[in-house]
Amino acid sequence: MKYIFPSFAILMLIPLMLFSKEVSYALPGILTSVSAVVLGVLFPSSVLLRTFCFSPMAELLSRTVSKTAIWRKTGLSQSLAPSVICGQLSGFPMTACLIENEEGGGMALALGSVASPVFFSSVFGVKNGLWLWGIQIGLLYFYAMAFGDKATADSKSTLEYRGFSEALSSATSSAVGICGAMLFFSVILTLVPSGAREWVAPFLEIGTASRLCTSPVSLAIAFSLGGLSILAQISFCADGVSLEHYIKSRFLIFLPTLVFLAYPKMKLFVTIHILLLLMWQITRRNTCKNGKCVV
Repeated sequence: MKYIFPSFAILMLIPLMLFSKEVSYALPGILTSVSAVVLGVLFPSSVLLRTFCFSPMAELLSRTVSKTAIWRKTGLSQSLAPSVICGQLSGFPMTACLIENEEGGGMALALGSVASPVFFSSVFGVKNGLWLWGIQIGLLYFYAMAFGDKATADSKSTLEYRGFSEALSSATSSAVGICGAMLFFSVILTLVPSGAREWVAPFLEIGTASRLCTSPVSLAIAFSLGGLSILAQISFCADGVSLEHYIKSRFLIFLPTLVFLAYPKMKLFVTIHILLLLMWQITRRNTCKNGKCVV
């Protein structure tokens, strides 16, 4: 079932190439861009990170991170820490590729799914890019602490070790879905009138939107919602993991992202408020009765 969308997306390119001049002209550039991103960046990094996330080094990282107050407040098991951290640093859809279908997987997916700091920096500059990335990470931790299942906070799932060959096989499978989604939505965007692309691109493909969009509103949509391409990639890679928390968390980070981009002078104001929210969540006490935790 999980291969239906990427297969359908690739097959759809055939009639579009035959009957659409716009697609036939744009496709070579799209293929070059997709191959550069997927084969040049995402595929090798996915292999390396899969090898790391299921190794003794990742287990050591899990134990260290699980002792911090902010991680304990999320209610996630320590075995999910490597996939979340790798996703936050590497960007979409790395956490989806690394996540395991276990308790808390949906919240871990939401927490680790964000554009990479390198991508942010390439679009908004190093200072503003890293600042905006930090704001989104802070908001996602606030969401996890506020809406996570505190009853599983002490869960310590055993990390399963895996070898390089298995990581290579899994990364190849993920690359199929990522390529299919990027090609499909990039091609669909070429059929949109040029005057409307700035407002359609954010809902379809974040990479193209980052090049086309100039309005703070359209950029905020792209960098908070991620677009249908990212949603399709995550749905494919995180097969069987609930997307509920991922979708809800996108709406939480939209408004602060918009304020940051539209009113740069308010970025310190936004940052202080997020820090206060995080401190409030960290210092709150949980009361558990009959297996249920009330904050």
